[in-house]
Amino acid sequence: MSQQWWRFQTAPNSTVGSMIIPEGIPAYDAMVMNERKYGKANMRNIVLDPLWYYLFIRRHMNKPENVMLKADEASEYSSKFSVAMYGLRQLIGEDTLDKALREFKDAYAFKRTGPFAGANNLYSILQKHTPDSLRYYLTDTWEKIALYDNKIISARVKPTSNKDEYQVQLKFNINKEWMDSKGNYKPALNMNDYIDIAVYGQDTRDKNGRNTAHFSSIKRYGFTRGDHELTITVKGKPKAVAIDPMAYLIDRNPNDNWKDL
Repeated sequence: MSQQWWRFQTAPNSTVGSMIIPEGIPAYDAMVMNERKYGKANMRNIVLDPLWYYLFIRRHMNKPENVMLKADEASEYSSKFSVAMYGLRQLIGEDTLDKALREFKDAYAFKRTGPFAGANNLYSILQKHTPDSLRYYLTDTWEKIALYDNKIISARVKPTSNKDEYQVQLKFNINKEWMDSKGNYKPALNMNDYIDIAVYGQDTRDKNGRNTAHFSSIKRYGFTRGDHELTITVKGKPKAVAIDPMAYLIDRNPNDNWKDL
């Protein structure tokens, strides 16, 4: 439905990258609908599905990978794009991103003559609605090929002196690299990125018998590159801890961002 809605309102032009409009935005819309139905704490596996596909395909391509502005493979203009847009939504907020998409649609919907919409037109509107402190995320996802390599080193739980209260002691490493035009990776030495850290409480079952995840704690921090330690206090016995719990960062190995407790 979303593909029909976007494709026939904002018909893409024939430039490279324009398929993000009829394919990528609908894939992002699907994530939003899932979040509204299941909640943010249950989004990890839903977001990981297209992310794993992108990560698999990029390792088996027989040509250089494209930045998003020039995406010409489904793994780029649909899978990667949907994850990146979902991440932008978390960072700048749903209302702000909706305002940007509405401006884009109003500018290009039902045009009878050109210019028609391309990736650069959507990108320029997103830039306008993204605060300076978060522009790095747009640059990483649209203009560069950026990969995180975040990893939990250790996680321990101990009860406090208060009833049903626990401390999670977490050690982890934050890392990000950019790929240059020759396929070499360069460390993002001066990174200071916003990254979510979450502690999950015990699952419950909903009325349909489905396991439902819950956050005991989720907080966004600014992290530089390197090793870090955190102590997080929560109510109720924790089940797991995660870096980037909703999996919207493009991470080489999302599995080591999660630790059962």
